[in-house]
Amino acid sequence: MKEGSYRRMLVPLDGSEAAEKLYRYAAEVAGRLGMDMDFLYVCQSESRFMCRTYLEQVAGLAQGIARQVQSAGGGAGGRPAATRAVVASGDVAGEILRGAGDSRPDFIMMSAGSRLLGGGLGSVAQKVVHASRAPVWLLRAPPAGGTMLVPLDGSDLAELVLPHAERLARLKGSEMDIVLLRVCEAPDLLADYPEAIMPHGWDEHVREVVAGSEHACGLYLEEVQQHLEGSGFRVRSEVLLGNPAAVIPDYAEKQAASLVVISSHGRSGPSSSGYGHVAGKVLAGVNCPVFLVRPQP
Repeated sequence: MKEGSYRRMLVPLDGSEAAEKLYRYAAEVAGRLGMDMDFLYVCQSESRFMCRTYLEQVAGLAQGIARQVQSAGGGAGGRPAATRAVVASGDVAGEILRGAGDSRPDFIMMSAGSRLLGGGLGSVAQKVVHASRAPVWLLRAPPAGGTMLVPLDGSDLAELVLPHAERLARLKGSEMDIVLLRVCEAPDLLADYPEAIMPHGWDEHVREVVAGSEHACGLYLEEVQQHLEGSGFRVRSEVLLGNPAAVIPDYAEKQAASLVVISSHGRSGPSSSGYGHVAGKVLAGVNCPVFLVRPQP
């Protein structure tokens, strides 16, 4: 396995229809990236025997799908993907976090449409996202299309997503486009700035300041784009003006992004939810899967 590649994922399941879609997609990802899969079922009213029977069946099916992907030449090569079935009981979020602590996965893949998440980003997902040291991949539906959106704000925290973006882009190879998005907030302008000393007047002054801000944002993205293109990826950049918390979800929907890869914290900093204001708005405002990366201390 190449250094820096993913090795293991944790996939919590609950027996729902959404969970079936999740394990199938997880298996495809495992086959393409050469990963092992730990499937976790937290029993509530069901017997542990029934939970284990279901989970072992899922693990076997998932391993078969992963091997088919590898045999068809869509995988990263190496040994076949291994699976493990783990049954627990108790608090769902707590057991997911415990499982992540035990297996130390490269990421947790959870279905945002399952009973565990209450049909949205519910209490279980909130707790997992808040406390997980591993990235959390919230899957609402298997991604369609091949556009990965990577919002960046120029901070070191936001740039921590780039290694993950590179690895995930290999899921579809040459079919995957990476879109780097920088949303520049409107620069502060003093409305009482003496117009007499301006070379052109207030309106022209505003246009020049805004253009300068957009240009600076564009230079930053250009540097990141060149790095990714040098690694063989197909990349384009977008610079938009506005409130990142509003612009990013809107852009993701209009561009039909198949995946958003974003840091839990950037310039907006942390909040009581465990992630920044912008990341929170993205989680709540997009329909596509979100891969959320938490900076490590």
